[in-house]
Amino acid sequence: MKEKLLIILFAFFSIQVFGQTTYYSVASGDWNNSATWSTISCAGAGGSGVPGATDDVVICNGIIVDISNSGTPTWNNLTMSGGTLMWLSNKTVTVNGNFIANGGDTSTLVINGGGANPNRKIIVSGICNVDAGSTLSVGGTTWTQSGATTIDGTLQFTVNSSGNKTFNSSITISPTGTFNNAIGETPTINGNIANNGNWIGCTGGTCTYTMGAVAGTYFISGNTVSMSFLSIGNAATTINNNGILALDGVGPNVLSGNGIFNNTATGTLYLGCSGSNVGTITFNASTPGNNVYYNYFGNQTIATPSDGGYSGLICINSGTKSMAGNFSVGSLLNIQNAAIVNVALNTLNGTGDLTMLDNSELQIAKCDPALVPELTGTYTFTGGTITLNGTCNQTYNSIPTGSQTVNNITLSGSGIKNICGITTINGNLNFSGSATISVCATYFTQSCSGDFNYSSTGTTTLGANISLGNFSQTAGTFDDGGFNITVCGSSFARSAGTFTASGTVTFNGSTTVSGAAITTFNNVVINPSKILIGHTTNMNVNADWTNNGTFTHNNSTVTFSGTSNALGTSITTFNNLTINGTLFGHSVNMNIEGN
Repeated sequence: MKEKLLIILFAFFSIQVFGQTTYYSVASGDWNNSATWSTISCAGAGGSGVPGATDDVVICNGIIVDISNSGTPTWNNLTMSGGTLMWLSNKTVTVNGNFIANGGDTSTLVINGGGANPNRKIIVSGICNVDAGSTLSVGGTTWTQSGATTIDGTLQFTVNSSGNKTFNSSITISPTGTFNNAIGETPTINGNIANNGNWIGCTGGTCTYTMGAVAGTYFISGNTVSMSFLSIGNAATTINNNGILALDGVGPNVLSGNGIFNNTATGTLYLGCSGSNVGTITFNASTPGNNVYYNYFGNQTIATPSDGGYSGLICINSGTKSMAGNFSVGSLLNIQNAAIVNVALNTLNGTGDLTMLDNSELQIAKCDPALVPELTGTYTFTGGTITLNGTCNQTYNSIPTGSQTVNNITLSGSGIKNICGITTINGNLNFSGSATISVCATYFTQSCSGDFNYSSTGTTTLGANISLGNFSQTAGTFDDGGFNITVCGSSFARSAGTFTASGTVTFNGSTTVSGAAITTFNNVVINPSKILIGHTTNMNVNADWTNNGTFTHNNSTVTFSGTSNALGTSITTFNNLTINGTLFGHSVNMNIEGN
């Protein structure tokens, strides 16, 4: 019995030893040449035969193994240890086991001459591991990888848009790993992408990644994954972005194909192409916590999500980002870096906050009775411009927290713009078209450095006192309605239009009156320690002149045309003084240096 058992064990081990052998490439040459291989080590002597379907193969450092017309290379496991597989003919290398790159060197799969040929292939049934410190460089061959790919070193492509690189399982990049597709290859991935290391995008070309050609649910996670285009390859496929995905191809539609794309609670999506960014897929972006960036330097179309809205919508970089339709924002709309978001006549509502920075802009044309912007969260305007440009009456939404203080506001188009709820303007207020502002019980206070630019052809009549920075009028009619205007900026300039005054203009800064149009004031007040510099030619006053500060006549003429009084705690020195009505002189003194 013992003899039989020993014979059986000996036979079993003999099958294992002689059935599977490791072949090391020790000389450059044809794979089907016995002189190429040693069964000892990379330092062994050649002439050990040719590897077969059950054998393991190691391509040693510095050795080039040619895949020629002779034979059909089918191996068990393939290990690249710094050598090169070079295709000289239309052959398929079949690896029934695993594909490993190790040894701390650069290993290469390449087609002779460095070109591309989809008929020169490698098919791997097992896993692919690129060990730390090693580089696997893949040229123009077609590579089908069935098992999971783990990259602890570097996997790089060297020829763009060549062959087909198909990964039928997950790709995992470790913290020490790099996936380098700078050349712009176009892989197909039927598995998850977990990038815990470094993913180099398509800086050397234009790469379209196809995910989910085989129906299933796949995940993108970890650090930034950069692609030119992502196409979902099957109508029954779902892609869940749990990480950071950046798409920046030359548009349109950097995200397209079939199936479903979900930007999940931890997902960040960058859409960076001109024009339309999302094709006819199911695109969901409303899950709380996720963010979608439109970051192209130029004009873009903001897609309408299939689930009705965005959680976080961030529009950055110059150009107009135009809404394609109605949607909501649940968490935050952030506009910055000179981006312009054009809502047009669409509905942009939701519970989200509105944040605007630097010289960004939000354009809204939607008419009354809507209160615009329609977001109900907290408004934060450290910069930016709100533009109401509808050809209709519009009402600014001053209900949300923070909405009462704006940076810049532009009123254009036509109709009456109700901005009565604004209490503070830190920047500029611009009028154009034929837009006017409504009569308010109280008006805003404008920063002294801000500009009040009235270029509308319409007529605005005030309903209360108002405080402005710099005043400029180039068109239309501006009527103070008998109320007081306080100017604290450095300029009161009129080049055209009609300025109708029956109230008081109070100068509360160091202000120069200028412009091609002569201004007729009703009452003029110069506050204590403030300065008014007269027009270079003429300015008219119909009522009282009160100087409690300093008046610099600028060699001009002041004309009094009504019944007027010269008042104030300061002595006024005029250059030329013209009286077309009645002027009661100052109770102490007033000087005339000219006529």
